[in-house]
Amino acid sequence: MVYLVGISGATGSGKSTVVESVLKKLKEQGIEIDHMKLDDYYKDLHEIPKYEYGNKVWTNFQIPEAIDMDMMYAHLKSLKEGNTIHTPNYLKKEYTSRGMGSRRIDPKKIILVEGFILFTHKEIRDLLDKKIVLNISEDEMIKRQLKRVDAGNYVHDNEYYDKLVLGGHRNICIPSFRFADHQIDGEKSEEEVFKDLMEILNSVI
Repeated sequence: MVYLVGISGATGSGKSTVVESVLKKLKEQGIEIDHMKLDDYYKDLHEIPKYEYGNKVWTNFQIPEAIDMDMMYAHLKSLKEGNTIHTPNYLKKEYTSRGMGSRRIDPKKIILVEGFILFTHKEIRDLLDKKIVLNISEDEMIKRQLKRVDAGNYVHDNEYYDKLVLGGHRNICIPSFRFADHQIDGEKSEEEVFKDLMEILNSVI
C-alpha cells in the first residue's frame, strides 16, 4: 500500500527543507520513501495565465491554472494503484519541462507530496492519506523572501510579490489549509519542525 502524505504551506514556509530532512532520516532507517513536487507540474510559460496591473503584465504562477493539476492527480492515482510513474522535470530557469526528461517514482510505502496549493484540488485531496500544513505569517514570508534575494536566488519585485504572491496566499492558499489534518508552526526552528513532522509520520511508519 502506498501512503500519500501531502505537505502544503506558504511560499518560503520550509516545505522543501523539511521534506529533504525526512527523506534522509527515513531512508537511513530503511523505510521505503520517495517524494513528488507540485512545482514539477507547472505548465509551459505560454500556457500560464497573465495578470495585468496598471501598465505591467505578469505571468501568474500563484494560481491552480498555472499547474497541470490533472496530470498530478493521474500520477498520484496510478501510484496508489501500485504502478510506477514518471513525473515531469520542470526547470524554473527555462520555464518548461519539455526536453528535460522525467523522474521515475516507484510505489513505495510512503510518498511525500509537496506543494503550496496542493489542497486546492479536491480529487488530489481525496487521494492524500494525510494532509499537513506548515504555517507562517505574512511578515515571515516577506523576511524569508528577502533572504533569498540577498542570497542571489531571486529578483524581488515588491508589486508582484504583494499582488500575486501575498494575494494568492490570502485568497487561494489559506482557504485550502482548512482541509489539513495537522498544522505545524513553520516559524519554529528547522529542528523543531522536523520533530513535529516526524511525530505525525511515526503513526504511519
